[in-house]
Amino acid sequence: MLFFHGGGFVLGDLESHDMICRRMAEGSRCRVLAIDYRLAPETCFPCAHDDALAAWHWISAHGEDVGIDPRRVAVAGDSAGGNLAAFVCQQMNRIKGPRPAFQLLLYPLLQFADIRSKKMSPQESGFFISVGLFEFFRGHYLPDPGTYMDPRISPLFAPAEELKGLPPAHIIVCGWDPLHDEGLAYAAKLRAMGIAVSEKEYPSMVHGFLNLTHISATARLAAREAGKITGEALGAI
Repeated sequence: MLFFHGGGFVLGDLESHDMICRRMAEGSRCRVLAIDYRLAPETCFPCAHDDALAAWHWISAHGEDVGIDPRRVAVAGDSAGGNLAAFVCQQMNRIKGPRPAFQLLLYPLLQFADIRSKKMSPQESGFFISVGLFEFFRGHYLPDPGTYMDPRISPLFAPAEELKGLPPAHIIVCGWDPLHDEGLAYAAKLRAMGIAVSEKEYPSMVHGFLNLTHISATARLAAREAGKITGEALGAI
């Protein structure tokens, strides 16, 4: 499993998501390779996306050197990391490259074009994520407004022909999350293109809840279940 951490392309690192990766490894019975991609504002779009693509090309070319079957690799990520995972899948379609076997998208950030409609009053008051925080992330990673609709950063808006033949997917969404609707919308678009998609909603959970496994039994079970689904898709279980 090739894992990309969340954090709006500005925050997060290997340490912040180490426990998620450990629980995914335990649930999936798979190796997890976490990627420490470059962050904004020091590096802007498309640097994180270039790093994600470079990681995918490396594991596709050299996986066997480290005991990994490159035909049985999933891409996974939470929030902005889910954006990178979706991007890798779509980009392989565009260039007709080696595609991942599965995609695991955890409350993914799938578009940066429409920020204000993400507003939810509990989040506005500081419930982990807010419209202001989205604008902060967008301003740092996407200083050029002309990039907002680029399908690399907004995979939700990719043309239908770039969705054909994408890998099977499992998408997690949260009830208390401004990204809830776009996660379900992407699942529906994939399903309409004949792609096998499963989805799981956690109605009482907030964005980023999988980082709360130390205090939340629901988060622990969710991480294990997502890992199990991925492991079954890859034939590891």
